[in-house]
Amino acid sequence: MPPLERRRGYDADVTYVTAREVLADFLRDRLLLDKLSDPTQRRIQSLIHPGVTQRRLSGLVLRGLHTAIIDEADSILLDEAEVPLILSRGVQQAARRAFLWQALALARRLRPGHDYLLHAADRHAALRPEGEERLAELAAGLGGPWQRPRYRREAVQTALAGLHLYRRDAHYLVRDGEIVVLDEVTGRAAPGRVWSRGLHTLIALKEGLAPPDETETVARTSFQRFFRRYWRLGGLSGTLWEARVELRAVYGLPVCRIPLHQPGRRRTLAPRVFDQPETLYEAAAARADALAATGRPVLVGTDSVAAAEAVAARLAARGRAHQVLHARHDADEAAVVAAAGRAGQVTVATRMAGRGTDITLDAAALAAGGLHVLNCQHNPSRRLDRQLAGRAARRGQPGSAEHWRCRPGSPEADPFQVPAPSADKDTPWNTPTTASASLRLAALSLRWQQWCEERRRAALRAALVAQDRDSDARLAFSGPPD
Repeated sequence: MPPLERRRGYDADVTYVTAREVLADFLRDRLLLDKLSDPTQRRIQSLIHPGVTQRRLSGLVLRGLHTAIIDEADSILLDEAEVPLILSRGVQQAARRAFLWQALALARRLRPGHDYLLHAADRHAALRPEGEERLAELAAGLGGPWQRPRYRREAVQTALAGLHLYRRDAHYLVRDGEIVVLDEVTGRAAPGRVWSRGLHTLIALKEGLAPPDETETVARTSFQRFFRRYWRLGGLSGTLWEARVELRAVYGLPVCRIPLHQPGRRRTLAPRVFDQPETLYEAAAARADALAATGRPVLVGTDSVAAAEAVAARLAARGRAHQVLHARHDADEAAVVAAAGRAGQVTVATRMAGRGTDITLDAAALAAGGLHVLNCQHNPSRRLDRQLAGRAARRGQPGSAEHWRCRPGSPEADPFQVPAPSADKDTPWNTPTTASASLRLAALSLRWQQWCEERRRAALRAALVAQDRDSDARLAFSGPPD
């Protein structure tokens, strides 16, 4: 929307807007205010344009931050608050592009495990001392920034992360010859969003695409810093209770639990664990096919676009009609969700069908037992598991949910997979006998890993808040920050 339409939207008594859009508008307004910081210039403009308000004269779109009610509040205030929002602009830097191309070429010549280590949880690569020496040898014939150890180390570490830790169809799509970032919280494509520090260019080079222009930061802030500026702030979500301590500590917001309007009728079935992803996909297709044959709609949740298509291929081999919802089909999202509640309908989706999706069931689907959710995702938080399961049995309707997962390979392949118990190794992991000690231990291991991951991410958010406070303290020359 152009600025004039945005201003009209904010002029209304109630405005519906995404969190990222209002934060971006706030940053743009701050840039405009910086340009008009001289009171003399503002006075001259008011004399030239009498009767025009300062807001309209300066081109500002917001009219203040009074009251905000946030839907899916834990997603906005926690999950999406782990990285700051950066307002940037494109700049052409041929030398920088050539430097990143060299970094990617050098990264491909390093040996995994010997020269560098990969940390999949935070998608970071670290050079070992052997790798530092190897990189110094490889860059000996290169001039300029390659003779600065810290600069070349950071560039090659970013290149290693782009090569090995950012996967196509899981973290990004290739669409129309460009890299499109996938939102990790919603699973949706985020056109216009780019990774910083050269990572976006490195991934484009990895995929054999023409690299985009480099970007430079114009303004930045975090969700924590922004939403605390509101005079009145509140929100709602079905999974806020687990985050009540952090919400009070960071935002000063207590959490109030509201009981269900009608008693819940969702049945949670016992989990299952499988040896390989292929075995899981085949079993998920068989399970969905059998349930759909009884007239029940089925929603299969997967981690990535590739996993969704793998399950869909197995459903097609069985002759089962189905629909697929992921970032490549985002234009058809409304139609897919509208049909997902029909009797016998199978829908395979990424996290796009999780938070905030309301699947309306027809009479035949309700009579057959309601929606069944088959969660095949490795979510880093128990809140996300509950969000997906919450698509079933809404408003007192019948429904059921179960969680299937894979026995892990290496931790670097999937940091959230359940580690195999050291005891009872001979137990077949794809057995439906869920009462075994192995499966109970696997379930406990999953909860432990999710708890550790939640604590790690909470620490990242706390560090970002501390960084914002430190920045305010350093820049507050005229008094304490607001």
